Amino acid sequence: MMPGPERYSSQQGYSPNQAMNYGAPPQQAGYYQPPYPPPQYYTPMPYAYQQPVPQYMPYMPYPVIAPPRPRGPPARPLFYIGAAGMFVLAAAGILGGLVFFIAPFGYGYGRGYPFEIVITGVMVLISSVMAAVGYLGLYRNYGSGMGAASGIYLLIAASLFLVLTAGSIEYHSFGGYWDETGYGYYTPNIFMYWTGYIIFGVAPILTGTSHLVSRHHMTIPGLGVATGVLLIIGGAFLITLFLSFVGFFILTAGAICGGINFAKAPIYQMNMSPQG
Repeated sequence: MMPGPERYSSQQGYSPNQAMNYGAPPQQAGYYQPPYPPPQYYTPMPYAYQQPVPQYMPYMPYPVIAPPRPRGPPARPLFYIGAAGMFVLAAAGILGGLVFFIAPFGYGYGRGYPFEIVITGVMVLISSVMAAVGYLGLYRNYGSGMGAASGIYLLIAASLFLVLTAGSIEYHSFGGYWDETGYGYYTPNIFMYWTGYIIFGVAPILTGTSHLVSRHHMTIPGLGVATGVLLIIGGAFLITLFLSFVGFFILTAGAICGGINFAKAPIYQMNMSPQG
């Protein structure tokens, strides 16, 4: 006979020797019966305290990160050269921002040729060649096609930047002839000058995208995100021309972050384990 609820009340207590009558007694069932009453005799909790119990774990989508696909034997020196180039590019950004901020369109009366424009272009070209090696390293070590594309475009854009900005400087005198007294002024051809900045301004946008795409393979993914965002914003300001000095300064911050990112970038062996 099934025992009543009063038999399992808290006043009486419960002994494990008492039959629980799920079918056969515990001695005949062949397994140990726990020393507490069946669930149907528990005092129900108030409705406010009842919590729904999920029957299964809900599906949580997890982003699938593509593993690196090296395009040959991994080469760490490519990243070191790229890091050095990014630091030189940071110095060129400071110089370019100061030059453009002081005299954006006219270079003053009685002055000689503005060689600071040429120096800035040369520094940008040298640093871009070195930085492009690092972006080609993203393709060699991680298989990033965006890294290869941005590195090649960076080389082309830096070369055109030097040619167009330095070649756009024109001398003007008051009398329409070469004024030997020096009372003339230099000013850039706006079309050539702006074209050079637009072409070069696209390069940080592409290189910043490369850092964002390959951030999961880096030692510090957050630094890759910061580098990409700063480079993209700096490139956008460079294209405006009127706020190009702001773009140079932002590009400096992004180049410093990019140099650290390249210096700390790991390489992956064929078993996909990071080395250093």
